[in-house]
Amino acid sequence: MDPVFLVALIAAVLVVAVIIVLMVRRKEPSAPDVPVTVETDRSLADRLEKTRRALGGRLKDLLSRGAADEDFWSGLEEALIAADVGVAASTGVVDRV
Repeated sequence: MDPVFLVALIAAVLVVAVIIVLMVRRKEPSAPDVPVTVETDRSLADRLEKTRRALGGRLKDLLSRGAADEDFWSGLEEALIAADVGVAASTGVVDRV
């Protein structure tokens, strides 16, 4: 499988996961008498920077190995889980790809 396609697929899955999480959080009712503090000085992209760098570094390491063997697929699954994609979603991505 083409590594560029794989990276694009993983990036698309991560974007969809973030959008779903944001949509679910937006629909959750909040207690009206509880003050909500929102961090306004940092954007969502800034807050996700550490996760993006960690996942990107792990994907770069995996793709630099060359072969898509069993170690590659288990490493990919571990990288997705470490990036908080979730166990079920990570397993599903690896199984489908």
